[in-house]
Amino acid sequence: MSCHWKKRHCQRRLHIAEATAAELLQNRIGRAALLGTTYTMTQDFCKEPLVKAGIDVLVPDEVDRKIINDVIYKELCLGTISVTSRKAYLTIIDGLAKRGA
Repeated sequence: MSCHWKKRHCQRRLHIAEATAAELLQNRIGRAALLGTTYTMTQDFCKEPLVKAGIDVLVPDEVDRKIINDVIYKELCLGTISVTSRKAYLTIIDGLAKRGA
C-alpha cells in the first residue's frame, strides 16, 4: 500500500466526544452533562476526551442513571416516550443544570 494511497483513503476517525469538546470550548462552556446509556455515562470513552479538553463532565447519580437507561431501552428504542419519563428526564436535567451543567 503506497503512502499516497493511504493519504487519500485513510482519514483519521472523528470521535463524537472530541467534536463535542471542540464545540463546547468554542462556545466557552467549561462544564457539561453527559446523558446516555449506563455504559456511556459510566465508562471513559465519552468522558475522557471531554476531560482531556478541560471540560468538567457531570453525570447523573446512580438512581437517575438507571431511569435514563431504562427509558432509552424501554421507550426511546421503540420510538416513544411517556409523559412520566419525559418529566423524569426534565427533572434530572434540571438537577444537572443546578450543578452548573
